[in-house]
Amino acid sequence: MHLINYIFYVGYTYLSLSILLFVISRGFFDGITYGFRRFASRLARNKDLLDDWQEHQLPSERISSPFLKLISFQGITLTIVMIVLLFIYYL
Repeated sequence: MHLINYIFYVGYTYLSLSILLFVISRGFFDGITYGFRRFASRLARNKDLLDDWQEHQLPSERISSPFLKLISFQGITLTIVMIVLLFIYYL
């Protein structure tokens, strides 16, 4: 039964991470990040001329599609394995 618990925790950690990465990759936090960067550049006392806040990557640009697919696949696979093991355990 300890193996099933381990698979449960690892599988749902992967699924939670994949859902979070999916939301970030679709651009949900891009506007918030852009606004905070602009606000911070306006309030900065020591303005660094080399640090241009408009050229930094947004969060949605940092997440690659193959990585998101890999994490999702692993989470779904572990969940299916856990369900199969639970079915075998209770038979």
